[in-house]
Amino acid sequence: MSDYLQVPWSRSAWVLAICGFLVVCVALVSTSAHQAGLRLGEARQLEVNGDLAGANAIYEELLADDPRMVDAARGLGLNLALLGRFDDALPYQQKVVQLDPRDSQTWIELAFNYLNHQSEPERGLRAMDEGARLDRSPKNRTFLAQALLLNDKTSSAKAELEAVITEHPDYSYAQVVLARQLQRAGRLEEAAAARSGARGTEAEGGHASGETRGL
Repeated sequence: MSDYLQVPWSRSAWVLAICGFLVVCVALVSTSAHQAGLRLGEARQLEVNGDLAGANAIYEELLADDPRMVDAARGLGLNLALLGRFDDALPYQQKVVQLDPRDSQTWIELAFNYLNHQSEPERGLRAMDEGARLDRSPKNRTFLAQALLLNDKTSSAKAELEAVITEHPDYSYAQVVLARQLQRAGRLEEAAAARSGARGTEAEGGHASGETRGL
């Protein structure tokens, strides 16, 4: 016979014990999430102060604790790109769109990284297409047209630009990109007309052409 005292546990006692354990687990998770939120706030304040390296150190710390923390991956990818460290930014941008596939802005940033810094125009086009699908702004659609041009899809790019111009006549940069393409094709009169239209909309308060993003 065992020397240990046998204590029978009722079903209700087991339920209470399990519930107590779960309450403790939830409290620990809540505390951890709160601390992570505070650290994210610290990182963002460092960014405001211009200390991207300090912010990045916090993001790396948070990702070491939780590799699926999308806000930390997003911040780190953006900061590394701003610092010109595009190769280092790439895996974080990829992680963000994997964890949050509806993040149109990161799809666009990833596309520019592929197109401008990784020599991967096809992957850039796919990423740009996804970003423009999620956010159909004239800016993103013009970026898509530029990505199409870099992939030698001239007719598709021209159709996209013409659609943007028709739907958003005040967005002059689409007309600028179209004019460049027409000029390359030797269609000089049409290019001049597109440039004239772009100048007209800029005079009326249209968008400037500072959104080429280096394409």
